[in-house]
Amino acid sequence: MHSKVADAGCVNDVRFAGSDSALGFGKWRGALAMAVRAEPPCPGTYFVVEPTQSEPMQVTVESLEPSFDVVIRGAL
Repeated sequence: MHSKVADAGCVNDVRFAGSDSALGFGKWRGALAMAVRAEPPCPGTYFVVEPTQSEPMQVTVESLEPSFDVVIRGAL
């Protein structure tokens, strides 16, 4: 989904969108969140070790979290 949003914004990575871009100055977070909620992944079990290591992953997980049946947080 990150790639789709980046392509729509004509950038290689949403985090590098210029301030004059529709994705600039952190607006990419909202655009990515909306895109993820509009096209969620297929139902299943997903495991994310450390979403805070990647901003796009963190935005994705936070966007989808309300639709999760079970969320487990903590150390492995």
